[in-house]
Amino acid sequence: MNIKIQGPDWISVAEKVAKKKDIQIRIDLDGCLCDWLKGCCDVCKIDVEDKKIREKLKNNVKVQDLSDGLTEEAMWDRIVEVGCSWWENLEKFPWADELVNKMKKLGEVAFLTSPGNLEKWPKSVPDAAKGKMLWTLKHFSDIPMIICHRKDLCASPNTLLIDDDEKKVKAFSKAGGKTFFWPQQYKIKDKDVELSELFNRIEEIVDGMK
Repeated sequence: MNIKIQGPDWISVAEKVAKKKDIQIRIDLDGCLCDWLKGCCDVCKIDVEDKKIREKLKNNVKVQDLSDGLTEEAMWDRIVEVGCSWWENLEKFPWADELVNKMKKLGEVAFLTSPGNLEKWPKSVPDAAKGKMLWTLKHFSDIPMIICHRKDLCASPNTLLIDDDEKKVKAFSKAGGKTFFWPQQYKIKDKDVELSELFNRIEEIVDGMK
């Protein structure tokens, strides 16, 4: 609480309250706003509408483990072969607009995304960075984007990260930021998880940050 003397005859008392603009919300792209997983399956000729495949994806089975003879290296080679357009043309989730618009009411929104693993897949990183920028310009031209492999470097007590990568969520939280672990996408699409409940839980976290 701040006490300010405004004159010799009276004193005003003002309590500093966190304003909406003080809350920073960072949203991951892949898995939260755009369908990276389906893009991988498509380029590897894997049908995500197949019930058995879908259940495996819900249980976090990796794409390269869904097809005999497919390796992680082969998957990335196919993505690199398509190039920047693979990233630019990833499908936007049906809830993406609602998520972004609701977050705008809670704080200042920016996208926080990784360009990928420079050590393991160096050829994909330039295309990923450019493609993600083009994707954002196409779908959310008013939202700024931060491209950073170490998302935890952006952590602070007034910053909330919404991400579907458990490792990045834990690292961000350890660095002092607030986090919300976004559920596996097909759990949302198949109504195993209700969007309204997710939004309510995020709002509760933001309320606790004020």
